[in-house]
Parts: sequence; C-alpha cells; structure tokens
Amino acid sequence: MEVQLQRTNQQVALLASQLQDVVAYSSPEGRHQSASSSQVVTLCSTKARPACLAGPSVALLEPVSLAHDEDYSEDEEVPAQPKFFRTEVAHYMQVAETGSYTQIGANGSPNQDTSRESARDASPRDNRDSSASMTDKSKKYYFMRAEKEYKDIPPDTWGTAIIAMVEELPHIINGHAGAHNYLRALFSMGALFINAAMQILILYWVNKYVVNKSVTEIQNVYGAYHREAFDVNGRFSEAKWTLFGGRTDLCQATISEVFFVSTILFLWMARMMGEVRDIRFLVRHLHALPNLDKNSSLEDMVNVKESKGDVIHEIVALTPWVRTAIHVFVTAPKFLVCVWLLWMGCRWLVSTDSFSDLIQNVMALDFIIRTDELFFDSFFPESMVESVELTKFAPPKVEADAEENGRIVRWMYIKSFLLAGLTVTLVLLYLFLLQQVIPGYNWDIYRDHCDSIVTEQFTPSCKFWEKGCFPYGHSST
Repeated sequence: MEVQLQRTNQQVALLASQLQDVVAYSSPEGRHQSASSSQVVTLCSTKARPACLAGPSVALLEPVSLAHDEDYSEDEEVPAQPKFFRTEVAHYMQVAETGSYTQIGANGSPNQDTSRESARDASPRDNRDSSASMTDKSKKYYFMRAEKEYKDIPPDTWGTAIIAMVEELPHIINGHAGAHNYLRALFSMGALFINAAMQILILYWVNKYVVNKSVTEIQNVYGAYHREAFDVNGRFSEAKWTLFGGRTDLCQATISEVFFVSTILFLWMARMMGEVRDIRFLVRHLHALPNLDKNSSLEDMVNVKESKGDVIHEIVALTPWVRTAIHVFVTAPKFLVCVWLLWMGCRWLVSTDSFSDLIQNVMALDFIIRTDELFFDSFFPESMVESVELTKFAPPKVEADAEENGRIVRWMYIKSFLLAGLTVTLVLLYLFLLQQVIPGYNWDIYRDHCDSIVTEQFTPSCKFWEKGCFPYGHSST
C-alpha cells in the first residue's frame, strides 16, 4: 500500500507540473488553481514535495483552491481535466470532508477505502498536527470557492461602520494599513458616533419641546371641554356646548376622527416595521456567516473577487469579537432608535391638534429616521459609496429543490400576512388601550356636534367652476 500511495503522489505532482493549461501555481506555498472546477483538490505543496514524494503520509498534503469557470471568457474554451485528475479531485475532497482515504490505482480509479488513521499508521512519519490542519485548511479554501449568496450592506452610515470594522480595522491591527485605511476607519466610525448621538439628541429635543407641548395643549382643551360642556353628573349639554369657546380646537384634534388617525398610525407603524425588519435581516445576514478559523488572519474575513469588471469584496466570515462589535455599535443602537421613534411618533400624531399638521408631523418623523442616510449621501466620498455598493455579505448558498423553494415562498407570504395583521393589531391596541395622550379617554368628542364646525372650517366658499362668488365693493346687505 505504501508503494502504491507513493506512486499516486508522484503522479499527482507530475500531473501538476505538466498540465500547464489546467494547473498553475498561485502562491509561494504551492497551492494550485484549476480553471475548470470549483471543487477543492489537495496536492503536494512545493515546501512538502520532497517529503511527500518520499512517503505516502496524508498529513503532508496541502489543500488547493480551484478557480471558477467564470475566470475564463465566453470565447475561451475551458480545458478539460484528465480522468485521473478528476478522480483525484473527488478523492481528496473525500479525505478533507469525511476523513476516509481512498487508495488510487494506476489507472486512476479508486481501489479500496481505508481510514485516515490507517494511512497515518502505514507511514513511518506520524504527523497528526499537520493532518488536523489539513482538514481546517481544506474547509477554508473550499468555502472561499464555494457558491455564495450575496446580501447587500446597508447604504447608510451604519453600513460604512460595518465595512470599517470588517475590512479596515483588521489591516490596522495587523500592521498592513496605509493612510487611506486609517482615514476610512476614522471617518466611518466618527460618522457612526455622530449620527447615533445626533439621532438620540433630536429625539430628546423633539419629545421635550414639541411632543410634550402638543400633548399639553390637547389635554387642556379636552379638560375645558369636560368642565364647560358637561354637567357634574357627566351628561353632555347642548346649551353649554354652544357656549364652549374651544369647540374649533377640539373638533380639529386628530383624536376626534378615529378612522383618519388610525390610517395615519397604520402607515407610520408600517414605516417603522420596515426599519425593524431591515435590522432583523441584517442580524440574520451576520449570523449566516461562519466564524473565522482561529488559525486565519483577521484580513481573511473579506475575500476580494473580480466579477464582470468590478472588484467585489465578499464578507465570508466573522470573528466572535467583530460580530459582537457590530451588534453593540450598529444593530442595538439602530433598534433602540427605532423603538423610541415609534413610541414618540405615535404619541405626537395622536396629540396633533390640527388635521393639516398631521401629515407635516409624519414627514418630520421620517426626516429624523433618515439622518443616517443624510450623513452618507452628503459627506462620504464617492469611493466609500462605491465600496458600500461592492461589499457584500457572502454566506454559503443553500441549495433547495423545487418543493423546498415552494415551501419557503409560501412561508414568506404567510409571514407577510402575519406582519400586516400585527401592525393593525398594534394600531388598535395603542389607540384604545395604550395611548396616554388623554389618559382614560372614552371617545366622547361627538362627531355629530362637530359636523357644523368642520363644514364651516373645511368647506370652500366657492365650488368648482362657480362664478361671481368674489364680488367687488362693499355690500351693506
């Protein structure tokens, strides 16, 4: 068996040196790349070749990453692999992933299976550490070449901070950074902290000087309504209502028109649900990435790949510390801002004392939420904008058959229905149970009493195409 394995390794090494159109050296460590397969193959490395040719130990084999077929142009024919080479690809994939070793015959076909331990025992050189590292490296190079599913980085200040933590800081930590790496990291992280601080301060100021003022005014009007339009037993008095001086303000309060305010609240909650869902997607993309191998460099979290003339930066793995840092500085603050803005926005919209101001308040709230995009669009250089577009989360693609895809699509639509139903439920819960704009509000602003006032305030004096409704001069009659 030793002689046969030695012959196999010699044939592989000879094949790697002769088939120049199939195999090319791509690194000082002796890894090879083939343009006709995306699988992983392990051959004798340049450093280990003397020992590899001298004996059959599997531990002395090094992993090799093969390039994709897309590295060749459409007009260029992809060279075919010889049968022996294809057999070796499948053979060493089996060694790396299952731990079983298949002996290869002289004709390129597998003869028998033995365990890796048996192959190790058959060799006079028992190198167990190298064998373990072989599996780790094989998985690493296989993952680098595996088919991936691209997910976009958020095109805002939060997204630039993710790029800084994943791509720029590793260069700085490893001492490989240039001035541009320091500048990108400093600017991105600085913008992150300024954006978060500004959003929090704006929320604090808007709540203190705008929302609380609006709540105070509507509570004062509602209190006067109860004092002046009802008797001591809580019965409504038409005579007192006619004399009540705050009728116009009360009838224009948005809380008096339940269907109008409910619709606006639904749209506002749907807007915030979209923000929360984006955060959930971001968290899911982060956790779809595997942990970076402990023997890898921090810079290996990003794999640079050329595709269709663009250089794609694939985030293929994360360290636990980087993943935690992204949650601490990106996802957690973003989520807290969304929750605070959702609560404050609902409170402000319900307390709005004018129908015409309701839409303006919604637009003002949306402006607050877009502060991170404002920073990104206004201050970041063009190169960083392009980096965000070309940087992708690249978790391994999960293949599914037609039945599985159908099940996934059905579940997606079910979740969409549930999300819409949840939004409606939250609107009703807030209006009828949770709102504290008017604590204990029993919906006693009667629309039939406000109809005349609403008609007077919101009905134009001239109808469409009416003439003569603006006479000249002063009439005494």
